Amino acid sequence: MPDQPFITDPTATEASSGKPAGMKRSNQVASVVLFLFSLYIISEALKMKLSDQYGPGPGLFPLGLGLILAVLSIALFFEYSSAKKKDKASPFPEQQALFSVGLVAVALVAGPHLGWLDKNQAGFKAFPWLKTIVGTACLVLATFWITAWAMRGPGIDWHSYSEQTLQQAAAQKKPVIIDFYADWCTPCRELEEVTFHHSEVVRQSQKDFTMVKVDVTRGGNSIHEELLKQYGVKGVPTIVFLDGQGKQRADLRLVDFLPPDQFLIRMHNLKKMTAQ
Repeated sequence: MPDQPFITDPTATEASSGKPAGMKRSNQVASVVLFLFSLYIISEALKMKLSDQYGPGPGLFPLGLGLILAVLSIALFFEYSSAKKKDKASPFPEQQALFSVGLVAVALVAGPHLGWLDKNQAGFKAFPWLKTIVGTACLVLATFWITAWAMRGPGIDWHSYSEQTLQQAAAQKKPVIIDFYADWCTPCRELEEVTFHHSEVVRQSQKDFTMVKVDVTRGGNSIHEELLKQYGVKGVPTIVFLDGQGKQRADLRLVDFLPPDQFLIRMHNLKKMTAQ
C-alpha cells in the first residue's frame, strides 16, 4: 500500500465516531442566547433614542454594543455549525476562548442591570417578567461556565519530545504515551479539554507514565518530520503507546477522540503489557 501524505491542512476532515456532540451543541446554544440578548440591547437602545426624556446621546453606546454582539453571535453560530457538519477544525481557537471569557463578563455585568437595576419600562404588561428572565438567564449562563472552568481541574503534565526523556523512561521501565497534535485539529482539542483533564487520567499519568507531546501545528521542523516517519504518523491526532521496554504497541494506537473511560482502558492495558 502506498504511503499516505501527512495531513497538514487545517480544513481536512477527520473521523469523529467518538466525539462528544454536547460541547458543540452548547456552543451553538450560547451563540443563540447571545443573539437574543443582543436583540434586547438593540431594542432598549432604540427605545432610549426615540424617547424625549433621554435626549439624543444615551442610546448610541448600547445600540453599537448590541449590533456588535449580534454580528459576533451570528458569525460564531455558523462557525460552530460548519465545524459540526463538516468536522472541520476551527482556525480560530484563541478567538473562541476570548469569546467565551467575554460572554461571561458581559453576562455578569449586564444580567443584574437588565434584570433588576434598569428601571425602564415598556408598554406591555409582560415586560417586567421578560427583564427578569433575561437577567436570570445571563447569571445562570455565567455561573454554568464559571463552574465548568472551576471543575475542569489541572491537566496532564506533558514533556517535550527528546531521546533523553525516552531513555529515562526505559531505564525506569515506565510506559510512554506520545501525543501528536495540532492546534487546528478539533479531536486534538477535545482530547485535551475532556480526556486529558479527567482527574483519573491525570492521576494515572503522573503515577505510572511518561507523557510526551509533539506539536505539528506548523511544518518545517526536521526533528518532528523524522518522528512522523519513525512512528508512521499520517494525520492528527495520533497517540502512540510505548511499553516499558520502549516497544510500540500498535494495537493501542489512537487516531481519534476517545472518552476518558475508554482511554483509561488503554492505559491499563499498556501497564499490564509492561508488567509482563
